[in-house]
Amino acid sequence: MVLEKENSQLLVVDIQEKLVSVMSERKKLIRNSLVLIESANEFHIPITFSTQYTKGLGGLHPDITKFSNGCDVFEKISFSCSKDNKINDSISHKVNLGHSQLIIFGIELHICVLQSALGFKQKGFEVYVVVDATSSREKESMEIAITRLTKYNISIVTTEMVIFEWLKYSGTDTFKKLSQLIK
Repeated sequence: MVLEKENSQLLVVDIQEKLVSVMSERKKLIRNSLVLIESANEFHIPITFSTQYTKGLGGLHPDITKFSNGCDVFEKISFSCSKDNKINDSISHKVNLGHSQLIIFGIELHICVLQSALGFKQKGFEVYVVVDATSSREKESMEIAITRLTKYNISIVTTEMVIFEWLKYSGTDTFKKLSQLIK
């Protein structure tokens, strides 16, 4: 299924200060996450942010925080966002408004992102995981998570796939603006 900007919503999982510092390929994680968030803002695509145990892991990463104003931000205690009532209600409400394509990325791919994707898929959501905007401490954990997500028919996408599917056409002002983010 091709992503449609009118039908999309983002779930940004636990991109927090202390977690980012121990992630594999953290610069790529932050860069691609920001590209996705800025692009979603350009298209007025709703975004939900989650955090895990902020007392110990800190709040959202400072680069991410500046884009969270006006968005739903929830602290959770479950690893899966789908198990948190407030996050689940927020995502479900957006689906009811027509945003049926749930695009997930963040930290850690093999724990919170994986459990969230599988949980929302089990509830009947159309789920996509942006693999180059996710991370784990170990690359092996990421590889195993991708294999498992694929086994359960979660769509694996990249940042550029998402952006260009939203754009549909080149030569527009929006294309010119967003293509600068990808360079």
